Amino acid sequence: MSSQTLYSIAAACCGFISAIFFAVGSAFTSQQKIVALSGTYWNFNPVFAAAAVSQSTQYAIGALLLFVAFLLQVVAALAPPTIPQAQCPVLANAWLFVLSILAVIGLPAWLSCVLLTKWRLKKVLEELSVTTQS
Repeated sequence: MSSQTLYSIAAACCGFISAIFFAVGSAFTSQQKIVALSGTYWNFNPVFAAAAVSQSTQYAIGALLLFVAFLLQVVAALAPPTIPQAQCPVLANAWLFVLSILAVIGLPAWLSCVLLTKWRLKKVLEELSVTTQS
């Protein structure tokens, strides 16, 4: 597999995972979540805060991955097509390479999204509770 093909496949995989994060940010807003978000509370709506933080984090991870995909596409366009890559089993089989790249990009992105959402939600809820007590 040439270096151009390698980078192009990596960029496509990164762009695919980016699209998943953008889609999850909006597509999984269920009817129950919409009803809960539309409700009123005396102080603040913790369901709305959780949904907004989650969606914002998913969009941020998606945007970062979209940027990485763009950089990989630029590298693929500039890479000389005549330079072959080392023939390890992962690089020799395109489908195995695609699955490997999806796992290498997708798992850390998902873990980052989960951890960042928890961290940001804690900060938002703390700020909301201080604001409503004043």
